[in-house]
Amino acid sequence: ISACDTIVSDNQIYVRGKADPLVTAIRIREPALNVNIHDNLIRNCGVGMITEKGVASVMEVLDNRTFLRSKSPSGIPQDRIRPETVKSWNLIWRDSEGKHTGTSVIESFDPKTDRFRLKESFAMKKGDSFDVNAPTLNWVMHDNTITDCLRPVVLDSYGSKTSIIRDNLVVRGNTTNIPLGIEVHGSFQIENNR
Repeated sequence: ISACDTIVSDNQIYVRGKADPLVTAIRIREPALNVNIHDNLIRNCGVGMITEKGVASVMEVLDNRTFLRSKSPSGIPQDRIRPETVKSWNLIWRDSEGKHTGTSVIESFDPKTDRFRLKESFAMKKGDSFDVNAPTLNWVMHDNTITDCLRPVVLDSYGSKTSIIRDNLVVRGNTTNIPLGIEVHGSFQIENNR
């Protein structure tokens, strides 16, 4: 799931037989906004549900505050109807080894020219990569049953105060050597899971 305004519900996602490490049931990628995942039954997958950081790169630098995003990966949405959506989003810049090299804030996006403008100057060049961090995601993952997966729930993105995972049933079942039911690597509200 990388599109905004998405509901994934009432599905049964499973592997016949033993858990398959190559299968991921539900993958949610930042910065998709307004995502609701509920009432799914997930069984025997390598990963039950996982969240991932949105990653993008610079295709062209126009000045020290303005750039064009590359087509792939495409972590920042180029929303032509609501270009103000990305205003105040954070960009976490990375070097070729993945180390943090700085942070910027988006001032604006012009859908006519595909230009992103930063609030302050940043020394960027073509090919530079960055993570995309939206201040509020509005994600709710609730009332899912996740069983017999090697990594049942992996919250491996920035998340936000409006990223909520609640009332899920997470069970090891017949799968052994599962160290964690829910792995948390970001900002998530975790409530009433069993």
